[in-house]
Amino acid sequence: MIFNKNMLIEIGNSKIAKTEKYFFNKKRKEGGDMLNRNLYLMLYEEEVYIKKFNFPKAKGELLYNLVKNELSFSVGNVNNILFDYRVTKSVNLCVEVIVFYINSQKIAFIKENNCYKNIKKISLIQFAIKKYYEKSIKEKDYMMAFVYDKGLYMIAVNENNIVANSIIDNFNCEEDELIRAITCFKNKFSQQFVNIKNIYLSNVGIEFSDTKKDTFKDIVVKSLEKYKKEKLVESFL
Repeated sequence: MIFNKNMLIEIGNSKIAKTEKYFFNKKRKEGGDMLNRNLYLMLYEEEVYIKKFNFPKAKGELLYNLVKNELSFSVGNVNNILFDYRVTKSVNLCVEVIVFYINSQKIAFIKENNCYKNIKKISLIQFAIKKYYEKSIKEKDYMMAFVYDKGLYMIAVNENNIVANSIIDNFNCEEDELIRAITCFKNKFSQQFVNIKNIYLSNVGIEFSDTKKDTFKDIVVKSLEKYKKEKLVESFL
């Protein structure tokens, strides 16, 4: 009997970390054989590209192929592309679709791997963290900044969809650096911030001083309880 059937593989630009999840005693263990496992891939150090498309009204496989063909036309080689999409509007004979994708050599590497058939799910850390906190954040429009593996990730969310994101590598966890990063992100994506009233911080290791709390004027900065790696793994599998 195989107790450790599921394996989470975290893939960054410079390393791959493997974590097994035991069904019975909940222990975690590094390494292991991938050929006989259900594989769940978590990609990080990848910025998400976001586009909106309008298509003739469709669903299921037909809509999937419309999205795939549009990306192939606008981006190019789909072997390096991982994408997901959501229908945001359906009016008369048209649907509006928001598409999330990355264009990375990691995807071609994954598809060429002997274990590709064992992959059950591929996701990005931005979506995994958003899902992790979905019960803690009640509003549909907000910004979140969090640190994962020394990188600062920032996402803007409108109507519960990620609409903008950015990554700063090797974040030093300094207050002024965080303020500059958030300010630049807010200015760059000002249209996405129209309805945002709160910025949530997670695992950044910083509590704003009293003199800096009003930096973002009408936007309130709030700290979330730190995410726990074990619970993040459990929520992903």
